[in-house]
Amino acid sequence: MSLLRNIPCGCPGPVGSMGSQGLMGAVGPTGSTGAAGAVGPMGSMGAVGAIGTADLAAYGCFISHSPRFVPADSAIILDSTLRAPPRGLGFVPGSSSVSVNEPGIYRIDYRVNITAGIGAAVVLLADGTVVEDSALFMLSDIGQRSGVAELALCAGSTVGIGICGFPVLLSGGSSVFLEVTKISQFV
Repeated sequence: MSLLRNIPCGCPGPVGSMGSQGLMGAVGPTGSTGAAGAVGPMGSMGAVGAIGTADLAAYGCFISHSPRFVPADSAIILDSTLRAPPRGLGFVPGSSSVSVNEPGIYRIDYRVNITAGIGAAVVLLADGTVVEDSALFMLSDIGQRSGVAELALCAGSTVGIGICGFPVLLSGGSSVFLEVTKISQFV
């Protein structure tokens, strides 16, 4: 027998007043990162800068354009200038070197096209001496070898291109190219 049967039940009473707010709970874990927004529109193009000045104190480009035999351990003869007359450099067509008129740091670009001369080395010469690490070895009879060096040169110093080890035959056209550019003063 159940005891609840004998308890009278009435209608529910009115709702009581709201209690005070409880304490704040612990912070939950961070949610995942949302999707990236769309890329904004491209900005307008900036104004064109002023034209700079190029004041090359010394510059010249020299070539040898006729085929010729060059004996081993010899300097290559340069026939003429290319582009503009040299500036700040001394050169006599038919000579094997170019002289600098002002001391400074110079960038030297050199290139030789050979039609015969396997095993020979193309070298950069400064004052008639091979520049260290300038040797470009000919691994086949036909081909072009080129190099670049930056040298500190005094006024009156000379630069040229030489052949070491074995004789070579230069190709026709612009077979030898020597470009001398002063890039800075001594610091």
